[in-house]
Amino acid sequence: MAMYPNRDGEYMMTEPGSFKPGRNGDVVRIIMHQTWAPQSITDQAPINDSFWTKQTGDAHKANSKSQFGVSAHFTVEGDGRIFQHVDTADGAMGTRALAFNAVHIELASKDQPLTTDQIFCGVDLMAWIAREHPSVRLVAVGTSNKDHGDKKQRGITCHSFVELAAKVENPKLACRGPAILNQMNQVAVLASVRAAIF
Repeated sequence: MAMYPNRDGEYMMTEPGSFKPGRNGDVVRIIMHQTWAPQSITDQAPINDSFWTKQTGDAHKANSKSQFGVSAHFTVEGDGRIFQHVDTADGAMGTRALAFNAVHIELASKDQPLTTDQIFCGVDLMAWIAREHPSVRLVAVGTSNKDHGDKKQRGITCHSFVELAAKVENPKLACRGPAILNQMNQVAVLASVRAAIF
């Protein structure tokens, strides 16, 4: 069981299929996402929990054999508060490919730069993830949707890079936001420094 000790609370996923118990195996990547809601909305973690639960439940009502599910391990609010949704030993359903062996982090943003609080609290979270899951490399993977990194995606990456590397149909190209993409390398460097002094 891996629950982040410095979390501000949890909104744990309970809808069957929204996560896969014990499925995360050897974690090798951290996947950054944006929530698609502006940072002025101060409590996005419970909104994420409710939305993912509804999406997963609706898919299963429409087709009981559906494998559809959606979730992330964490939401980092604009003020730096961190809420956990899925144990990092369990697989979250954050991308359509390479979703497992990964920790998914939703960052409160709608194409906005990460706040200072998000950066520093997120960096602490990533350093902890690397300590709990030693196969994670705290390096940025990919620089753009045209240079998304290799298909292994080992390191700190984002939703669009993972789906492009895996060649899924209709990848979610805007998920990470241009502002967050510009900060990815800074976040990776700070996370590696933080991990070294953890």
